[in-house]
Amino acid sequence: MAAYPEKEHRITLRDDEGREETYDLADILEVHGRTYAILLPVDEILNTEGVVYRLDPDGGGGIAFAPVEDDEEWQAVVDAFNRSLFEED
Repeated sequence: MAAYPEKEHRITLRDDEGREETYDLADILEVHGRTYAILLPVDEILNTEGVVYRLDPDGGGGIAFAPVEDDEEWQAVVDAFNRSLFEED
């Protein structure tokens, strides 16, 4: 079984055009039986808009970061993240 990254970990991903983007891992959530990562861009400190990736096994014992493209799936993860923020306060 693949190990998920630890919270407060910095992650660098490469986009489809080969550009690297660096993110801070804000949270890892279970939603509807799947695991998701909430990533916040490092280079845009004032822009708090994050991105959501589904964490899928890559077949080699690692984790693949799959972008969430379905609006309902994305909203369910964002809602869960927002609830977790309020629970921590």
